[in-house]
Amino acid sequence: MSNFKFDTEFYGVMKTQLESPTPPEPQNAYEVRESSTVFLKAIAKAFPAVKGIEEQVFSTTSYDGAVVNVTRFASQSAIKSDTPLPAVLWIHGGGMVSGTVAIYARITAYLAEQLGYPVFAVEQRSAPEYSAKESLEDCYAALAWLSKNAKELNVDAAKLSVMGDSAGGLMSASTALNARDRKLSPPLAKQVLIYPALDDRTPSTEKDPRKDFLLWTERSTVIVWDAYLARGQYEKKNVEIPQNAIPARVEDLSGLPLTYIDCGTVDLFLEEDLTYVKRLIKAGVNVELHVQPGLPHGWELVGTSVGWFKAALETRINFIKRDF
Repeated sequence: MSNFKFDTEFYGVMKTQLESPTPPEPQNAYEVRESSTVFLKAIAKAFPAVKGIEEQVFSTTSYDGAVVNVTRFASQSAIKSDTPLPAVLWIHGGGMVSGTVAIYARITAYLAEQLGYPVFAVEQRSAPEYSAKESLEDCYAALAWLSKNAKELNVDAAKLSVMGDSAGGLMSASTALNARDRKLSPPLAKQVLIYPALDDRTPSTEKDPRKDFLLWTERSTVIVWDAYLARGQYEKKNVEIPQNAIPARVEDLSGLPLTYIDCGTVDLFLEEDLTYVKRLIKAGVNVELHVQPGLPHGWELVGTSVGWFKAALETRINFIKRDF
């Protein structure tokens, strides 16, 4: 008999939705995109609206010449700071197949307001139209651009963090690996991985006691990994899948930056996240880990009506700001 249950406050806020009939499982990446977009918009809406954060779009180019837009979220005081400030490269989630900077704008603005320094959000290409190669090269192009243009942007290149949620956490982890392998200088300072997907070897949930609690399911996970890695029905000819596309399969994790990971106990990705944490520590990487009891993937849906919402977000903020 399972002892798993949702956090009491989370369940109280989400009871109507959680007790509604379960929608049919998606059959392809486009159906995942549709449902994921609805989910992401609901999460973004739960974040408090902030004032005084301005958006400015910059652009750089990816490995294949494609234009990559990078949007800066920052206050005037941060932009005009007397000293260069730390900065965050935000990589949005969306199951590798959805999500945009615009959908995440409220979340990114909140992050910039709470941090007090700039957050740069990259508009990476998504599957199934593109594969992991394009997505990750876009993300790295944004990081390299930010580092190279740090002086003009009034940010400290030695104090850059990469951050993302879910698939954005995956791409953040891959980008940190690429930064290490390509010898980004100064090196990346921190990686902040929010319930990241890290392993394409999705475990069966048939006998998982949390099966009925998972808001992001095994079926959706298998579909989006296939789309991202251009395999199965999404197979493309002459597609190169980068070595760092699947962080859990990378053998050497040494030399990575200070790491933060958080995940709920009723999240499909918990086990792979815990495994990654253990491997990072064995590789000599310092890690701050938070496991949220009774919380599922995308728990921010509940918004500020739940007492621990701001406290949990403050934990992320404090990690980024520490020692900067």
